Amino acid sequence: DLVYGAYPGKLRDILGIWVEESDALPEGEKNSFSFDGKAADAAVLCDIIRPEGAEVLAVYDKDFYAGTPVITKNSFGEGKAYYIGTCSDEAFYDRLIDDISKEKDIHGVMDPGTSFDNLEITRRYSEDHAYTFIINHSKEEATCTLDISGTDLIAGKSLQAGTSLTLKHNEVMIVESELS
Repeated sequence: DLVYGAYPGKLRDILGIWVEESDALPEGEKNSFSFDGKAADAAVLCDIIRPEGAEVLAVYDKDFYAGTPVITKNSFGEGKAYYIGTCSDEAFYDRLIDDISKEKDIHGVMDPGTSFDNLEITRRYSEDHAYTFIINHSKEEATCTLDISGTDLIAGKSLQAGTSLTLKHNEVMIVESELS
């Protein structure tokens, strides 16, 4: 055991919890919990969490740790620390990140409501320009709607906000736009 004084060690005060035990589930076996009113899987490891000031966001549904916390949130300083005591599915993590993003008014590079599944989109800035990098990592074509007007630096053509873009597998687009 490399974490002395109980897991999560020196993060105990920040997280507002301690982990009494971790249950390693056999391959293919799952527990479950509900988050935001929707069921989610708990797999691989299920930590048995004891709150020490943290708010409980979800509890396990079954087995000997039914009713014990699986997800907690603790206020610490000016921030919040979340602890997830299991491995879950992508839908759960999407809901959790959406909730945190809404609570903190955090937005992605593209305008809220803009769809861009399977694309990596980042934006970098110089003194007078924004550079939007759009990369399709999927094996399929992927589309997005551009939220800015600018110039496609690779193709050399002008693009308007609202333009629907389709990128092939591994295609990259860099859009330069002026900062206002």
